[in-house]
Amino acid sequence: MLAIKQPCWTRLLSGGYQIRVDHPSDVSLLNLNDILVPDSFRTSPHYSGGDENSDWKREGDIMFLKKKFRRALDCYSKGLDQLIDNKLSSATIDLYRKRCGVNIVLLRLDDAAQDLASAIAAYASSTPSLSNSALKSASSVNAWLHDHATDDPDRIANQIPRHLKELSARIKFDLGVYQSEPSYNLPLISSRVGPLTLHVDAANYVSDTEVRSTQAHGRGLFAKRAFKAGELVCAEKAFVLPGYFIQDRSSDCLLYSLGDGTASPRPGALLFKELVQKLRWNASVRKEFFALDDGGYWQRHGWKIDQGEDVPLDV
Repeated sequence: MLAIKQPCWTRLLSGGYQIRVDHPSDVSLLNLNDILVPDSFRTSPHYSGGDENSDWKREGDIMFLKKKFRRALDCYSKGLDQLIDNKLSSATIDLYRKRCGVNIVLLRLDDAAQDLASAIAAYASSTPSLSNSALKSASSVNAWLHDHATDDPDRIANQIPRHLKELSARIKFDLGVYQSEPSYNLPLISSRVGPLTLHVDAANYVSDTEVRSTQAHGRGLFAKRAFKAGELVCAEKAFVLPGYFIQDRSSDCLLYSLGDGTASPRPGALLFKELVQKLRWNASVRKEFFALDDGGYWQRHGWKIDQGEDVPLDV
């Protein structure tokens, strides 16, 4: 259910009406229990979950299979709320793991990392051999997921179950891993690419280069030493990709240009949509992205944006 703050309506020639919104901040996604929602709309027919966390987990699984990801997220969150007093470790781990997976699909990588860190901490707390390890600290695990490195000084990946290890690898690579040597196992990387795995899980590599401004042509990438023919200078995974689920027709969208009245279908529209989603939900990558695109514009005008603060952006 959406709440529109500044609606403009147009009467259609074919009958009926059309609502127009000029800025994303004028639209809010409401929780069905929000006080702004009329009483007659408060109960959703899609939810059959009861008071038990297993009911919410089952409902979340159904919503996930139907690709209703935000509803699945809500169900798993309600299931976790039921566990606040019970502290059932196995159920806690499973619900955090499932919510982590939904957040990855929705490109909410920071939230996914927090969920996975909580799942790993719950696993460590319920495992006697790990009761005194660094894995019991969700904040330490979360920092490891965000460190952009392949190093694992606390051997976290070696001490957790396979399903949690696979999620940790996915999150680390999606947030960006960097390596200092141009060594890649190309056959192995290629084997991981499939219909539902469009991204390439390879660490980013940049050799001796630097970005600096020129007098007449803006910023550019410059070599800091002489490169030999055939030498790998840069390998970088795309910041966003147009569509995780190729056959998901419900994700179709159009990108409209109010300037010339044109509309761009997939994949350009989906690429823009996923770019906005990733910047909206992930403060850890937002600053780096705008630093790349900004070219010092904000700093020259004396404007500052703290880490984690929303960047004023019109899309």
